[in-house]
Amino acid sequence: LILFLVTTRPAAIEHLPSDFVSNVDQHVEILGFTDKEIDGYIQSACKDQPDLLKDFRSYITQHPFAASVMYIPLQCCVITELYASQWERGGKHFAPRTLTELYMALVQTLLLRYLSENDQPVPNIKTLSDLPNYVYEDLMLLAKLAAKGIEDHHYVFNRIPGNTMGLMHKEEGLQVAEGVSQSYSFLHLTLQEFLAALYFSQQSAQELVELMKKPDLFPIKVLVQEGIHHKKESIIYHWPVLMFIAGLTQLKEVPSEAFTSLFKFDATSSYTQRHELSSSLCHILFEAQHFELVALTFCHGKFYPRLKTSFDAFALAYTICHSSSTALWVIACWKFDHLE
Repeated sequence: LILFLVTTRPAAIEHLPSDFVSNVDQHVEILGFTDKEIDGYIQSACKDQPDLLKDFRSYITQHPFAASVMYIPLQCCVITELYASQWERGGKHFAPRTLTELYMALVQTLLLRYLSENDQPVPNIKTLSDLPNYVYEDLMLLAKLAAKGIEDHHYVFNRIPGNTMGLMHKEEGLQVAEGVSQSYSFLHLTLQEFLAALYFSQQSAQELVELMKKPDLFPIKVLVQEGIHHKKESIIYHWPVLMFIAGLTQLKEVPSEAFTSLFKFDATSSYTQRHELSSSLCHILFEAQHFELVALTFCHGKFYPRLKTSFDAFALAYTICHSSSTALWVIACWKFDHLE
């Protein structure tokens, strides 16, 4: 018997029963690009354009946020392509501050490419609301589909509500007695999560608070009570959706006490749970860019951030700079001292 377990969220493996994990013969994880591989990708993407290569390297040096997320191949590709696209049009000021701004730029670029390839007027847009009405309406239909898929844990769709506009893959297959079938999926899971967040962000502040409490979507309720004496750990699902919601809304309409109460640790929370929740919290606060909320969040209790990537460190550095908690500074200094 050969068993394959595939996940786009490797951290969720740590929540599986230990006896199951210990019996797995081989673990394989895609770790992403190293610094050398990032530079190699940049050289390949900018080949025959030495001035672009020089300017892009200078851009990465001056923008630590961009540098911190390029270890993920998709994001490395997105940043490189978007910068090159603006550079070729004479603009050299592409500098997203957050992942939300990066994925917003990606969606806008894909939509403008769709318009251009279909001989439609290509507007000069600053926000999605600047898109032609028919494009914006189709985009929100896709955003609703993405949100429904996230809620139901569906990532492949047999039907779509309108035009994919370059945001989805289409695959064809043969089925017995049915002939040719078509299925659709978003270009990447993170893109589906961003579009879902775009749909969810249209809700009221109270609806957002209730959405945050859903344990099957976000790692807020990390312990699920079952009966009186039994507890089980929940698996982390789509915390990036909450991260993007924070970036799109800045959580300004969400009461600060409602937000901070969601991140209180249970006394019985495991070491792994506290690490994952703390790291997720750092990312969410960084995306929100809500200085007052950062200052208030770390007053309620202990904090256990996990630093596995340079982006984790970047998000933690942001929370340090805007936190009013002395304890956070002590923990953070220890963390950075032990970061490889």
